[in-house]
Amino acid sequence: DICSAKGHFARYIVDKYDKKVDCIDNDTYMKTHLNYNHQNITQLGFKYIHDTTEKLYDLIYSCHILEHDDNPVRMLQYMAKKVKNNGYVFIDVPNIEAIRHKYHYDEYFYDKHLFYFNPELLIDECSKYDLRLVYQKNEASINLLFQKCDKYHDVHVNVSPHKNLYESNIKLIQDYAKTISTNRKNIKHVVSKINTIINKNKVYILGCGRLFDCFIQYGNFEINDNIILIDDMLHVSTD
Repeated sequence: DICSAKGHFARYIVDKYDKKVDCIDNDTYMKTHLNYNHQNITQLGFKYIHDTTEKLYDLIYSCHILEHDDNPVRMLQYMAKKVKNNGYVFIDVPNIEAIRHKYHYDEYFYDKHLFYFNPELLIDECSKYDLRLVYQKNEASINLLFQKCDKYHDVHVNVSPHKNLYESNIKLIQDYAKTISTNRKNIKHVVSKINTIINKNKVYILGCGRLFDCFIQYGNFEINDNIILIDDMLHVSTD
């Protein structure tokens, strides 16, 4: 589990399947989290990325890591090197094409990401390291499952050579900037109607994430004693 954070995935694996998991994370705060307290979980420092031992893995799990790495190609090469032949690599990264829709209010580029990815380019890059795609799901994130197949790249023929996506990505970002600006201006009109309802009724708000923050920041959403906030997920990511 590369950059295992608070260890939720690792703990799920050991609890459900009784497997051993090596967790790589340099964050001292993360490594002290209770999810790591299990005999089948081993904590490793990030220097393990440069490990030269022969130890190989059945599965390498990389969830929202590549976008933070200053050299994602090197990280892909490392994962391909450390997975067994016929083993699996799971990758989850931000999908730049998710900004194509017209319903953005909160900032998609909110995190400290160095990279965003196009699915076809990432799949093509992984094929260079004998990683064969077996599952794909593209939404706000790109979910890819690869199987390591020796010499796959030697026989793999890219039937649809990827085009240069640089210009189309630039236009995609420019269109997104215009869309989010317009949407945020329209929020005030929507929130004014919601404020009218809240002033007269008891209101439950289910889910208090970034969209809710946008209502406050851009729409002058009024929080009063009539509002009851319900969110069962924020405690997973925050204290």
